[in-house]
Amino acid sequence: MAGRTSFDQTKYMSIRDPFIEGLRQIFDARPDLKPATVSVEAGLDNSTIRKLLAGSNSSPRVETAQKIASAMGYALSDIIAIGEHPDARPAIELLEEIYTLPPEIMQEALTYAQFLLTQQEENRLQAQEQHQSSGEGSTQQKRRQNVQKLLSSPLPRRTAG
Repeated sequence: MAGRTSFDQTKYMSIRDPFIEGLRQIFDARPDLKPATVSVEAGLDNSTIRKLLAGSNSSPRVETAQKIASAMGYALSDIIAIGEHPDARPAIELLEEIYTLPPEIMQEALTYAQFLLTQQEENRLQAQEQHQSSGEGSTQQKRRQNVQKLLSSPLPRRTAG
């Protein structure tokens, strides 16, 4: 048909699903969790998570993602938030410790953890800015946007159970 624009899927194939990225990071940080075991505990086929991690399945249904998150002891939003950060290993380790605290102290610790993540992102962006010789104004604007995104993103929460 003349005048229609075709949809270029290859342009979007490099976009990663933050849920799947979060799974990858959690499994890397937590050797006690095994994809097959979590799949079975979630009531799914034992290869479901392995296929997600391998890229065979591009994105699970919300119900499936929720079952996986619950079986891992995380809220779905936790896994997605972890997947949105390039290296969330320190955050995962910190969350594991924070979740052992009494509730009143846990909230304070989560607020402080958010502050530390913001500082880490600012430092990373400043180092990146120093390595770039041109485009200084746009880099500062990106840094401010990334810091604002971090500050506005929800703190990860673990589900009870």
